[in-house]
Amino acid sequence: MKRREFLVLSLFAPLASRAGLLDCPKPEQRRQVVRAGLAAAKAAGKPLLVLVAPRDGAWIRGHALGQWLNHGGDSALADVAQVHVIVARTEDVRAERPSLPAGTDPTLWFLWGEDSTPLQVTLQHADSDRRRGTDADPSIDRNIKALRDALRIALGATREGRVAACRPLPAPAARLTPQEVDAHAARLADQPDMVARLAAAARQRVVSAPIPGSYWATGHGCGEVVEGVPHEEQQLVKCGMGFVPERSRRFVRFFACEV
Repeated sequence: MKRREFLVLSLFAPLASRAGLLDCPKPEQRRQVVRAGLAAAKAAGKPLLVLVAPRDGAWIRGHALGQWLNHGGDSALADVAQVHVIVARTEDVRAERPSLPAGTDPTLWFLWGEDSTPLQVTLQHADSDRRRGTDADPSIDRNIKALRDALRIALGATREGRVAACRPLPAPAARLTPQEVDAHAARLADQPDMVARLAAAARQRVVSAPIPGSYWATGHGCGEVVEGVPHEEQQLVKCGMGFVPERSRRFVRFFACEV
């Protein structure tokens, strides 16, 4: 994780030590995540992808994002390597980017240069956490495909400009370091033999570490375990009846912002 992202995330970390719902960071703390994300994306020459923390439906969206990022496979994550990712509320993004279309609160914001593209994705819950076995698979597969396709369309529409802005490769693709692969993702995206390496770069940034503005958590049907929070400070429930499908268990944990 880049030092700037770590510093911003560290503002949020103490809030996870409280039992119950995670407290909502103050507006200035939330906007600092957006500012840092915009700066990091610009420095990296990548679009900023904002996973929007919703006012309602956080359970559905957080689990769907977890399904996509944890189980979408190398092809989906190779797309994610081409963007810088944060989690934020639309009002906090708009505070830093007043040009955002008014009255829009999408699933994702795709910010490239001065353009702001809302990506509205229909996500499903009906079979995700209420049934056992393979019954959950169709809903999970549809969520993964919907999120993957939305990002892929946005990337395709901006590909020419992004490749033009990308610096020349410092070495043949096969000899690039993982950091160089990540930095030149736009230029490498059309090379099939680079998909696994691009996916590894994205996995390092957004799966193995918290996405700035959120936490990763795991749920098995009775409470949840927030990653990075000591065991004695977790909110755990003793029961034997809960069930969550395997691909829904690790999810993006939003902060509890009611207003």
